[in-house]
Amino acid sequence: MPHFKISSLSIMRCTVFAALVTLVLAVIAGTPTAVKAEYPTRPITLMVGYSAGGSTDMYARAFTS
Repeated sequence: MPHFKISSLSIMRCTVFAALVTLVLAVIAGTPTAVKAEYPTRPITLMVGYSAGGSTDMYARAFTS
């Protein structure tokens, strides 16, 4: 039967990895599922603080359509 030498650094890495996996699973399990929102109930107005015809205006118009 082979005899393996396990270092304390290896044990610490396994412990940290297990703790991180546990933390991620706890966060995922505690996050509520996405539900369709009942808003907006009225139209949204997007205000662009730059002059008309510029690149920012064109991006905003493309985004809203």
